[in-house]
Amino acid sequence: GLEDQVVPFDSNRAALQSAFEAAGNTRFEIVGIPGVGHYTEHCDRLQRLGRRDYFWKFDTVEPEFFIRSLAFLRQHGIVRN
Repeated sequence: GLEDQVVPFDSNRAALQSAFEAAGNTRFEIVGIPGVGHYTEHCDRLQRLGRRDYFWKFDTVEPEFFIRSLAFLRQHGIVRN
């Protein structure tokens, strides 16, 4: 995730790209997902609704992670539907 404070995205992207290229892997895509930290979850948090209303948002996986993963797999013929 772009908000990763454990492994900053920019340095991690450079390391991953170098490793993939050194291994001769040309089928990769490194994607930064906004609003996500070290994991694919948003984590539990108090979410504001309007000026005075709140609700508790429980841990959920960022849908963009699945959307981008499936698009990559389809692009490379690994998933067909």
